[in-house]
Amino acid sequence: MVCVVNRCCRSFVQVCHEALMLNSRLINAEQQEYHESLIKNYRYIVTKLEDMFSEQVDESFCLFCLCQLGFHHGLLSRLVG
Repeated sequence: MVCVVNRCCRSFVQVCHEALMLNSRLINAEQQEYHESLIKNYRYIVTKLEDMFSEQVDESFCLFCLCQLGFHHGLLSRLVG
């Protein structure tokens, strides 16, 4: 059962990533702050899932996802740090 929940959570993280990618292409400048808040909360969820399953939800994948959203290192560190 834990494996099923784990897979569902990983799928959820993937869907969230895809939604963030799509949103980053559709928003205008006025919505950027809200989008940054979505990314920050995405990172929070990933961290909580890692804690819950006592394993990483592929941190390199998560960072890759955020980088794909077009955020430079300074903004990325502010959001995930």
